[in-house]
Amino acid sequence: MKTLRARDLEPTANPRDRRPTADHDADSSNPIAVIMFSVIGLLIAVNLILRVPEVALTVEQFNTFAGP
Repeated sequence: MKTLRARDLEPTANPRDRRPTADHDADSSNPIAVIMFSVIGLLIAVNLILRVPEVALTVEQFNTFAGP
């Protein structure tokens, strides 16, 4: 097993002193992906709201046939 010094991974006292790694950009979230998922979620919610009938109206129609 290699030591930390052999891998150039010495611990630092201050996190700001660390060198950025090559995959540092991959750790940041992509704002376009967040916006797209939000838009898709909103479209699904609007679709469900417009397609599913209101519960009170359904119960009222059922009570018309079933009686009091």
